[in-house]
Amino acid sequence: MDRHIFDILYRFVATFISKQDTSFGLCIPAEERLMLTLRFLATGASYRDLFYTWKMRGHQHCFDTNLRHRSTK
Repeated sequence: MDRHIFDILYRFVATFISKQDTSFGLCIPAEERLMLTLRFLATGASYRDLFYTWKMRGHQHCFDTNLRHRSTK
């Protein structure tokens, strides 16, 4: 996907996927969330694989929270 298409898609979804940082840690920025989602949809990789691919160690809490939220649905 080229950058122009990504930016258009980002503008549509940014308000829906943005989260706020908490005292527990920093959340994944909306742009990175979109990149992770697109990567997941394109490859079918597991959330854990995506975590290690992106090396989001600073976002561990928010990533794990999202993983638990999705697995309970």
